[in-house]
Formats: sequence, C-alpha cells, structure tokens
Amino acid sequence: MNRIGREMGLDLHYARPSVSQWLGGVRPRPPVPEVIAEAISRRLGRRVTAEETGFGVPGPRRGGYDLGEERPGGPAWPPKSPVPYSLDALAAVPDLSGLGFGSARERGSALAARDVRSVATMTEMFACTVAQFGASPARKAMQSYIDTKLRPLLLRPAKPGVRWELLNTATRMVRVCGYAHYDDEAHGNAQRYYLLSASAAIAISDTDAVARVLRLLSMQARELGHAAPATRLARLALEHGRNSGTGMRALLHGQLSAAAATAADGKTADRHLRTAKKLAGEPDGRTWPGVLTGAYVSYYEAVTASHRGDRTRAITALAEGVRRCPADFARLRVIMLARLAELQAREGRLTAACRTWSQFLSQSEAFRSASIDTAVRRAKAILHPYRYHETAAEILAQIAHRHRHDRVLPETI
Repeated sequence: MNRIGREMGLDLHYARPSVSQWLGGVRPRPPVPEVIAEAISRRLGRRVTAEETGFGVPGPRRGGYDLGEERPGGPAWPPKSPVPYSLDALAAVPDLSGLGFGSARERGSALAARDVRSVATMTEMFACTVAQFGASPARKAMQSYIDTKLRPLLLRPAKPGVRWELLNTATRMVRVCGYAHYDDEAHGNAQRYYLLSASAAIAISDTDAVARVLRLLSMQARELGHAAPATRLARLALEHGRNSGTGMRALLHGQLSAAAATAADGKTADRHLRTAKKLAGEPDGRTWPGVLTGAYVSYYEAVTASHRGDRTRAITALAEGVRRCPADFARLRVIMLARLAELQAREGRLTAACRTWSQFLSQSEAFRSASIDTAVRRAKAILHPYRYHETAAEILAQIAHRHRHDRVLPETI
C-alpha cells in the first residue's frame, strides 16, 4: 500500500496495526479504500474493487469513462483527487473501443472551426509550459480547461470534418494533461488521462496517436517497476505506429528496447536499440525534429545499457543526449542531467557528478514539478555521505539554498 501511495504522489506509512483496525471494522478515509483494493488486486492477479473490500463505493468500469459522458451528481472524469495506479487497467489496453469522446447527446449551437483552433492553441500553450517549466504551473489549469471548456465543446453538434478535427485535438490535449500528471508523480491520474486519450484515438482510428500514448503508458509502467506490462505496451505501440514517421518509429523501438532491458531480455533490447539508432539517423519530414529524436534515442540507449550493467556506456549515451537535446525541451535535458550525475557518482566519479548536478540545479531552477523535486532529493541523499568533501558540500549548499527559495515562491506562476 505504501508503494502504491508513492505512485499516487502520497506519502503513506501504514503498518500492521492499521490492518488490524480495518479488520476490526474501522473504515479508512478515501482514497485509502482504493489503495487497499489495488494492493489486493496486484497480489491476487485479478481485479478487486473498493466496493468488494467493503470499504468503498462502486468505482469506474474497466477501461475508463467517456470524456463527453454525462454523469449527473458524479465527479468529473478523470477525478481531481489522487487515484491508484492500476495494473488491471493496463490489461484493457488496447481493447478500449466505444470509450471515446462525445457519445452523449449533442446540444447547443453548432461547432465552428474557430472553436477547434482555440483548443489547438491552448493545447500547444499547455504542452510548451510543461516542457519549459514543469507540470505544476499548468496541471490544474489544464484540468479546469478540459472540464469547463473542452467537454462542453464535445457535446455540441458539428459537421463530420470539424468533429474529427476537434476529437483529434482533444485527444492530444488529454494526452498532454496525462503527461503533466506523470511529471507531477500523480501516476494514477496520469494513467486515467492516458487511457482516455488512447480510447479516443482508437475511436477516431488515429493509429499514430494511439502509438504515442501507448509509448507513454509503457514509459510510466517501466519507471514504476512494472517491466512486463511496460514491454507489452511498447510492443503494442510499435504495432500501432508501424506507419508513423521515422522519428516516431525510432522512439517506439527505443522504448521497447528500454522496457525489454528492464525485463532482462537483453537480445530484444539490443535488437530494437539498433533499429532505433538506425531510424534516428534517417530524415523525417513529418512531425519529429531529428535532433529531438536523437536525444531521446540516446536516453533509451542509456537506460538499456544501465540495466545491462554497462554504466560507462550509459554515461556516454546520457552525455550525448544532453548535448543533443533542443532548448525547447528543457525538462528532458534536466532529467537526463540528473540521471547522468547519479551514474557518475555510482561510478566513483564524484567531481564529475558534482559538475553535472551543478548544471542540473541551475538549469532546473525555474521548474516546478514533483519529478524534479524527487531528482533534487536523490542528489541530496547520494551526496550526504560526502558532505565534508569540498565540491559535494558546495552542491549540498546549492540544494539548501534552493529549498529556502522555493518556500517563498507562490504555488503557481
């Protein structure tokens, strides 16, 4: 339960006495019933709902809700409160047909092309904000926009072409919102947004969008330590993205390489990494700039090498990824810097690690997200045994100054 809580962004510290209280009839407050149900589900290997435990009320059906669906008196979907990351929900992927956008009865004035352009502009703004400043400044605003602006638009009548454009744009906005929750380590809510985006993409037969969100689901599962679902999702992403541009296919092969390495399948990891590197060197005139593809593939190479015990290769790959990462994707660059510093420290290269952490701290100063905060805490923990080393002490002082500065900043900008 405590591990599942961390996946939700909650700091839980339950122990045996709490279990005894529950068995004695004490009802825990939400979202604890859902956490209990997910813990039991993982241990049994089948879905158990909070209602079945005797603690909760009926939850969402398997796969998720329709964003355009009306549920009078019910909470907004996906919920704003923390929810558990569900392994069972991943079993429904990609069988999400019929769970897309806009199944509710249409009402209101006809949808216009300018409405679609407005959603597209907001989506781009939110995506750039997350990439440049982290999730925290944009996450709540994005949730509010989806609930108050996007959902009403999905219920309005429209010509088929305009309807498709809106659904296509909405699919991306929901996917970006999922990524913002992922960056803020609210993994259960991120998963719900990802699944909703996947179901909508399937409903409008946008295989490229399906591949993109399946890759993100695989990334999330791998980073949370669920290697088998991560590998399955990466294979599904590659299957759906077989007609995508070369840059996107490079990322799909790279993700499968990382997932397979996490699952200790070295042969599969090496094969798909070779393909990813080959595709990254080919021109792509569609959606992915080559320099960004190269940075991501370097990151995947580092993950694969690290899981195979080759830290030297992982360090070289991460350094190359940092060098190639475009300025517009600052979050990716600072995350790679943090992981590069950790690898350097584990290799005994303390001075190099401190230089890298110094770059990470300076370049991530404007970021506000839980994942960046976690990277800072990890740096502090790794450097604590070396606190009397001059260079390490300087980095620890930077971290302490950063924390004091954070306390006087507003929550959002």
